[in-house]
Amino acid sequence: LLNSHILLFFERQLKTMTTSHNMCNDHGGFLLDDLLSQFSSSSESAIINNPYQSTFVTCNIIAMLCFIISSFTGNFSQVDKLWSIVPAMYAWMCVTDTRTTLMAFLATLWSVRLTYNFYRRGGYNGLPFGGEEDYRWEILRRGTLGGWWTLLTNKFILGVFNLVFISLFQNLLLL
Repeated sequence: LLNSHILLFFERQLKTMTTSHNMCNDHGGFLLDDLLSQFSSSSESAIINNPYQSTFVTCNIIAMLCFIISSFTGNFSQVDKLWSIVPAMYAWMCVTDTRTTLMAFLATLWSVRLTYNFYRRGGYNGLPFGGEEDYRWEILRRGTLGGWWTLLTNKFILGVFNLVFISLFQNLLLL
């Protein structure tokens, strides 16, 4: 049930984003199946030509890199370093007209402000993979919050949490 609600939400979001790109089906509506079939049946050049598909693919590549790097380094704050940078990058990847250009420009201004503040507080020390980890991840690893959070003291469950919530979900939020 939750998955169907999530898919419905993303279908509505994609419909809103893609109506100006003639991604409606023959009946005038947008179907998530149409988009997924384009991913599975289209060539690499078709993905590159669709800014939303290429941005989605880029987001997933970045998420997997965050997962791999955080798994090797034990530092789960890899997404934090990108939090202020990749939204502007995604915005520029989706520029198709004057409106999206303005949105990308505003996202870049906000990104510069966030990046500067993160840099000022030492967030980029130890680049590319080191640096200080957010103190909350250590609290979760130790299980000091009690309750079901103590499940994260199990390394396998913590790894799944890292993949699903930290790497994938947080990167999808940045889209």
